[in-house]
Amino acid sequence: MLAVLLLPILSIKGVLIDNDIANMSTFKCLKDNGFDFVTVIANFESGKIMPFTVNYLKTAKAAGLNTDILFIPCRGLGAKQQITELLK
Repeated sequence: MLAVLLLPILSIKGVLIDNDIANMSTFKCLKDNGFDFVTVIANFESGKIMPFTVNYLKTAKAAGLNTDILFIPCRGLGAKQQITELLK
């Protein structure tokens, strides 16, 4: 006898944003087309925080998307300094 276990699968769609060309209409379009979340790259490999990161997080949330950040560790800076810069 063959037993089959069927489990519900939660599928979500997201996108990674790594440039400064998105705006509110971009995020609303993503939401309207079934996307659930946006991940924003927070910093350059040099450790410098990307200037659009905070604005993108706020704008994506305002459009109804969940947000996350991708933080790229930098060898030239200590971990504490990198996190302090990110949280400013």
